[in-house]
Amino acid sequence: MGQRPNGAVMEAGTSPSAQSQTGSLAQHRQGPQDPQHEREEDLPPTLREVLVRLARRATLWALALSLVIHAVGWFISAYVVVGHGSAGQGSGEPTSVEMAVVTEAELSQLESEALGVQTPTVPDAPLTDIQIAEIMDSSPGDEPSSTLEAPGEVGPIGGGGDISGDGGEGLGGSGGGGASFFGVEAQGNRFAYLVDVSLSMQVDPDLPKSLLKTLQYELSKSIDALAETAEFLVVKFSNESAVVGGAGWTEASPANKTAVKAHINLLTGEATTYPLPGFKIIFGMRPRPDAIYFMTDGEFAPEVIEEVAMMNRQFRVPIHCICFGNRDGEEDMKRIAKNSRGTYTFVAGP
Repeated sequence: MGQRPNGAVMEAGTSPSAQSQTGSLAQHRQGPQDPQHEREEDLPPTLREVLVRLARRATLWALALSLVIHAVGWFISAYVVVGHGSAGQGSGEPTSVEMAVVTEAELSQLESEALGVQTPTVPDAPLTDIQIAEIMDSSPGDEPSSTLEAPGEVGPIGGGGDISGDGGEGLGGSGGGGASFFGVEAQGNRFAYLVDVSLSMQVDPDLPKSLLKTLQYELSKSIDALAETAEFLVVKFSNESAVVGGAGWTEASPANKTAVKAHINLLTGEATTYPLPGFKIIFGMRPRPDAIYFMTDGEFAPEVIEEVAMMNRQFRVPIHCICFGNRDGEEDMKRIAKNSRGTYTFVAGP
């Protein structure tokens, strides 16, 4: 029998107990097996593992939801605090918006208080020292009166609004503000009256009553009818021109109307008919008038027409021309009315 290697003899001759010890020793050298590892591969997860997984997922969802809520809240607060086009724009400082909650009873009380508020009244402008001095500077026998009496019956007004040719352009209603003089209406808020006080206005043997008295009555009536927001200017002309009762535009307050009417009552007939200086006074006023009333009872120099057209070329203020008592200056008055897009009217004497 042949001889086996030493190792083979050892293996063959080893007893079972020795082999068992040898296996145990090998297992001890490899280390113990992980029971958890075997559980994950062969068994379902435990309750503790399920709860841990759910807690992790809930934490992630809560974190995402918190980020969304914070972003929405920041956007809303930024929109409310920073106003678009508010007083703080450009200064870098946000303008906060305050909101108040009012009960229904408080709202009813506020509405009743608002309905009880009355519009404040604005007192009339007092007369200036110049106006008072001019009123008092009159002869002892001619005390000015604050009220005017009608000068009796005025004759029929012939030709009111009767415009020959093209002179009637531009006449309209009173609108939001207006004036009426001898029945001729004008639009606007600022009116100038250029009136003839030549000697023929006071003395005319063919008339039962002077034209001047009728002029004073119609002029005072026109001023009385002006709205208090309007402004007016009265300029008399004969051989010279002057503003009546003031130095410029006069607010149509009751006190100012009374003062100017007192000066109108003191008008007297003077010399000849030359309206050009009066037009220069009116066109020199600033702001410009919205309408001009031009009244005369006679003829005037032909150069007045061209001079007035030159002065009015820039502004194109409508000039409402009134021939009063006779038609001597009718053609010239029509030309002035046509050039300015105003109106021409003939009014018969008293």
